[in-house]
Amino acid sequence: MSRHRRGPEYERDHERTRESPAYREPEPEYDPYLDDDYYDPELARRRQEIIFRKISNVVWLITMFILAVIMLRVVLLLINANQENPFVSWVYDTSWFFVRPFADITTDVQLNGSVFEINSLIAVLIYMLLIYGILQLVRVVLDLTTPTDP
Repeated sequence: MSRHRRGPEYERDHERTRESPAYREPEPEYDPYLDDDYYDPELARRRQEIIFRKISNVVWLITMFILAVIMLRVVLLLINANQENPFVSWVYDTSWFFVRPFADITTDVQLNGSVFEINSLIAVLIYMLLIYGILQLVRVVLDLTTPTDP
C-alpha cells in the first residue's frame, strides 16, 4: 500500500482561511471572573458569605478585646489592685470609656477595699448582645440566612 501524499497545490486549494466557509473561529475559554456578562448567584452568595464571615470575625475580635479589658477591670477592682501601677491605671482608664454609660445603674458592692462592680458586668452583657444583634441584622439584610433556590 502506498501512502498518498498531498502536494502543495492541494494544500493551497484546501487551506482553511478566515474567508473559507469551513473555517471556524476558535472559542475562547470561559472565565467567570473575567466575563462581565456572566453572573452566578451562588458564586456571588458564597463570596458575600466569606466577606461577611471575615468582617464578623474582625468585629468579634475587637469586641472580645474590649470585653476582656472590662473583665480585667472587674478582677482588678475585686483584688483591690494598686491604682498607681501603670498597667492597672491603663486598664481603669481604658475600660472607663466603655463602662461609663452604665455607671449609675446599680451601686457597687464594697468589702474591705475590694469593689464588686456590677455595672461592668452589665456593660459586658449589653455589648455582647448589641454586637450579636448588629451582626445578625446585617446577615438578614444581606440575605445570608436562607439558601438560594437552585
